[in-house]
Amino acid sequence: MDMQLIVAITDAPKFNVCTNGIKSVFPADVTAYVIHPSGNLTDVFTLGMILNCSLGLWVNNQKETLHFGISKNVTVLHADLTVKKTIVGDFNTIGFQKILNGILPFLLKGIETDGIPLPMTSGLTFIEPRIALSKGSVVIGTDVKYELPSK
Repeated sequence: MDMQLIVAITDAPKFNVCTNGIKSVFPADVTAYVIHPSGNLTDVFTLGMILNCSLGLWVNNQKETLHFGISKNVTVLHADLTVKKTIVGDFNTIGFQKILNGILPFLLKGIETDGIPLPMTSGLTFIEPRIALSKGSVVIGTDVKYELPSK
């Protein structure tokens, strides 16, 4: 029989800004379903997952818009699994946890984002923007150039 895995975020992710990057925690449930020939699904087990990651940030000046986003180098620090529900009896999650900790870095390696455009005034240009992280805050530093709009 075929199986299907569904990952559902169970709570808002939490982010902690540190001097060497951003640490994040993503709580989720992973539910395994058996797909019957009729197309009906039966849930076999549900695992609670706490995914701990380390994120980097980037900033880029693009046509009168400053874009701010998560960098490609997402590092999975650890994924903790617990059995929440099962119809197949108790089982040890250590094997699933090793697989998850092994494949998640490869799955997350390709993450890219266009970033979040930050509002800017017309004629304002940020020159060589850079990011500085300190405990509890993210600071975007830049030189500013302003050109009066021509009439």
